[in-house]
Amino acid sequence: MTVSGSFLWDGVDALGRTNNLANEALGSFCMSYFYKGENALAKTFPDLFADAVPEGAVALAATALAAAIDEYKTGVYKQMKFVAELYQPIYDNVIKLYNDVKKDHYHTKKCRAARKKWARAAGILTCNDPNRRHDWGLKLQLD
Repeated sequence: MTVSGSFLWDGVDALGRTNNLANEALGSFCMSYFYKGENALAKTFPDLFADAVPEGAVALAATALAAAIDEYKTGVYKQMKFVAELYQPIYDNVIKLYNDVKKDHYHTKKCRAARKKWARAAGILTCNDPNRRHDWGLKLQLD
């Protein structure tokens, strides 16, 4: 399942074309991890997350899902370390998939639509939302 990336697919559309990088588990992970909760990245960086889940965030979510699949690959749960040495290649490959999909207008639109759908479904904060985190008053000390 992780070798071909089929865990990232969500069946086919009405024309019989694969819904790449659109699995609902992937979308659910993105919504709950990046958009929900007190420390959600979408609250800290609403400009980056407002329109659609960023490709890099989806790649991270896909990598985490691959790690979870690995933990059950024998049919019995076996905890694995979630470390770059093991999972960086998966993240890099998903980024490459996004770059590859951009070569096909039809699939580009579909992938973007999935990422937009997830952001809308999460009900994210807009830039003008009073609950939005701002810059935290971060400053440099140049002494």
